[in-house]
Amino acid sequence: MKKATMLALFVCLCFPLEASLLDGLVSHYDLPEAGNDVREDEHGTNDLVVNSTAGLGNTPNGKIGYGQNYSANNYLETSTSSPFAFGDTDFTIAVWVNADVMSNSIQRMIVDKANSATGREFRVDWRSSPNRFRFIAFDVNDNYVIVETTQTLQAGVWYLIVATHDALNNQISIKVNDGTPVTAEFIGGIQSTTTNSKFAIGSKSGIGAGSSSLKWDGRIDHVSIWNRTLTDEDHTLLYNEGAGLSYTVYGSVGSGGEPPPPPSGSLDIGDLHLEFDDAIELDINTLNGVIEVLTEQEAIDLRDFITDWINY
Repeated sequence: MKKATMLALFVCLCFPLEASLLDGLVSHYDLPEAGNDVREDEHGTNDLVVNSTAGLGNTPNGKIGYGQNYSANNYLETSTSSPFAFGDTDFTIAVWVNADVMSNSIQRMIVDKANSATGREFRVDWRSSPNRFRFIAFDVNDNYVIVETTQTLQAGVWYLIVATHDALNNQISIKVNDGTPVTAEFIGGIQSTTTNSKFAIGSKSGIGAGSSSLKWDGRIDHVSIWNRTLTDEDHTLLYNEGAGLSYTVYGSVGSGGEPPPPPSGSLDIGDLHLEFDDAIELDINTLNGVIEVLTEQEAIDLRDFITDWINY
């Protein structure tokens, strides 16, 4: 194989950058606002509205900066049932939660799109007995499958919950922090409806603004929703050794979500001078013209240079 063809093949195979947490992200909610207003979707267009009798306040004691403080009198929901009707496709929900109490209730909702007796889709909640987080998926016949965590949970502690529907492998899963996921078979796909179930945070949608033991009692922060499954590395980045990961660095690549330092240096091959700033702009024709006259060592140097840029 000619060296030119080999380099072209190398560039074609390696130039697709590693997926970042922005890839497949549909919506993200930082939830820093206070008052009876709209909670903006920081990434997409699925804004949330407050359903409350007493206002929905924010707290400086969120997981990442400010968070939203929920009680039995308030929650957030979409204005229509259209958003997040995933059906039999991949999706993942990640949310940080911290309960004020984990008693005096059978069930408290965290994220919900299952407010109708028919047309229910999915739900992430906490169940008092046996004190577990759960992910519930409803199929087209309104039958459901539940996966629940195994950890003993405590009030006043932040937990990262990641719930996933893997359509390819016909399963659902739930994971707490950066632990081992609990999975279950789920065949046929999640019911998809754009008329019955609004998406809600902190409650079962449609329950109204009055007091209810079904509503979350505590803090919720950084809710992210993807139309794909996440990798183990994605999970580790989101958990970030317990510190959480700000949405502002979702697009970066590096341990803990912190952008790595940029590569430095340059490469001179004949008349071609490459800096890291312009390496990505090289096209195949330029590289092929260079590679025809490269020595073996120069080819290795160019390969390593491009690899450093791609990894960055």
